[in-house]
Amino acid sequence: MSLLPMADASASEKDKIDALRCIKMRNLVGAANNTKWNELICEVREWKNWQPPFRSKWVTGHISEWDCEWCYHLPFPFIGVQWLDLYFIEEIVDVRRHHFIKEHDHSESLIELLDKIGLSYEKGKTTLRIWGYLPKCHELFDETNNYMLNVFKQSH
Repeated sequence: MSLLPMADASASEKDKIDALRCIKMRNLVGAANNTKWNELICEVREWKNWQPPFRSKWVTGHISEWDCEWCYHLPFPFIGVQWLDLYFIEEIVDVRRHHFIKEHDHSESLIELLDKIGLSYEKGKTTLRIWGYLPKCHELFDETNNYMLNVFKQSH
């Protein structure tokens, strides 16, 4: 059993209540559940060499900034996640010379994982969008906001 927060973690019950109210009001249909989200979280947390940057949209309309910290920065509780984007391109940089060397596309391994778990997703040019709820929302889909993502990458 993990001591790290999982999909149902919440700082307050108010978050869950607000999410459930929005889900009902918007007539959203679940495409994922805590079991599937937990499988994704646990698997990615075990990846030691690389973990995908992510952002999410909450059913209330809030869209997060890009992040890559998979222990405590995930959009808990996942009952409110309308979609979760995973940026699947890893930019490999020579840290000694501070310059870009190459890109590595991790989409194949992520798609294999999502298919194994049974999560519904769509692949874009640089992003996989995992659907928490239907109907599908394509807002900002595959717009990585390159300026912000680059700033984020440089700080980590």
